[in-house]
Amino acid sequence: ERCADGFYGDALNNGTCQECQCNGHASLCSHASGLCSCRSYGVTGQHCERCGVSYEGNSTNGGFCFLRLLDGLSNIFRVPSIYHSAQFVVRPRRDCTLDLKFESTVLFDFRLTIQNEANVNGKESTIRTVKRTKALTVTMKASDFNFNGKQPLRVYLSNFNSTFGSRMTITLRYKREIDLLVVFVTFLACFLFLLFLAFSGWHIKQYVSFWMLRQSRLQEVEAMCNRPFIHVQVAVDRAEELKSRQLSSSKVPPVAMQPLCAPLNVSLCTFLIRLPGDQQALPAHNQPGLALASTFLSTKRPRHKQFQDGAARHKGRLGGLRDRLSRLRW
Repeated sequence: ERCADGFYGDALNNGTCQECQCNGHASLCSHASGLCSCRSYGVTGQHCERCGVSYEGNSTNGGFCFLRLLDGLSNIFRVPSIYHSAQFVVRPRRDCTLDLKFESTVLFDFRLTIQNEANVNGKESTIRTVKRTKALTVTMKASDFNFNGKQPLRVYLSNFNSTFGSRMTITLRYKREIDLLVVFVTFLACFLFLLFLAFSGWHIKQYVSFWMLRQSRLQEVEAMCNRPFIHVQVAVDRAEELKSRQLSSSKVPPVAMQPLCAPLNVSLCTFLIRLPGDQQALPAHNQPGLALASTFLSTKRPRHKQFQDGAARHKGRLGGLRDRLSRLRW
């Protein structure tokens, strides 16, 4: 009066029974409606013909639905007892070492595959297979597999034999491989760049200092060239008179004196000097005997003289005040 297991339909009155159409994901279905009991994690539909939300793949004709694992987190799954397999996918990063860690409360079979770009038909190459285990750690170096960010790694977990379901934790982490040659070249390039910056800064500083010094020299020369010209009559003593007279250098008046900056109290003074000669104070043959010399002199009065002048003025003020007081007393 009903169809056998694995078939559905109406067997009464010489009816017909059809085989369950579950696309290879279940062997049993509802005897009346043919609704399949999908036993692959992530596969859904009346005939197990589509993947669930957040899954990728194609479940028809025995295909699988894959759940993408999150990076840096512990992916925790509670697998009901109805399911006997689960599939996951990982797209490794370029030039990174991949660490996969599996932990489960029940025994399971593990198979890891990779799909290379060279496989035109999408065939997968098996990397590792483990039978009946509860914990497993897989490390894959980028240098060994040449990850390019497009090759999917597919994880197949099957044969979950549990009456009350199972709990599974999958951890995915990436570690970037350090190339010592690249590190050394980068460090050397940064060091040379900083050295170049330091040398350029020092060179610019030297150039600016030289330019400022040159400008100050040009200003001095310009100030000297802009002095007014005057006619000065000079009486030069004879040699015998020069020996008898002892002139103090402090009493020698300048030929010309030009005040410069008022706040600095500096003047440019020009003197007429006698050049050294022979024993008779005469210059040598074809040699000058007189020369003009310029120098900067401070025209600011010494502090002790200013103090004396101030004291004298203060004393004068006190004397005037005393006279006024005496007149008031009288």
